[in-house]
Amino acid sequence: MSITSCTTCQQSMWNIEHEHRAIQELVAQRGQYRNGYEEGRQLLLAYILGKQPNSDALKKAGYLLYNCSGYEGGMQDPLVWEFIPKCYRNKISLHWNGIGGWSHK
Repeated sequence: MSITSCTTCQQSMWNIEHEHRAIQELVAQRGQYRNGYEEGRQLLLAYILGKQPNSDALKKAGYLLYNCSGYEGGMQDPLVWEFIPKCYRNKISLHWNGIGGWSHK
C-alpha cells in the first residue's frame, strides 16, 4: 500500500492541488514569491503532489518557513498543516528534525 492510496490522502489531494495552483498563479502574476513562507508552502505542497519528489525540497521548505516566520509562525502555522494529510506528517517531521526548535518524536 503506497502513501497516496490512503483514503485521507486521496480526499485531500484535490485541496492540495487547488492551493498549490492558487499560489502558483499568484507567483506568476507578481513574478516572484512574496516571501519565504509562501515559497516554503509551495515546496511542501509540490512535494506531496509528487511535483517535487526530491526530499531536499522538503527540508528546504522547513528552512524557508522557519527563516521567514519562525517556529510557531511558520513551521507550526495552522495554514501550513491544514492541507497536509496525516499520512505525510511523520515524513515531514522527520525531514524537519533539527530546524529551529523542531524535534521529531
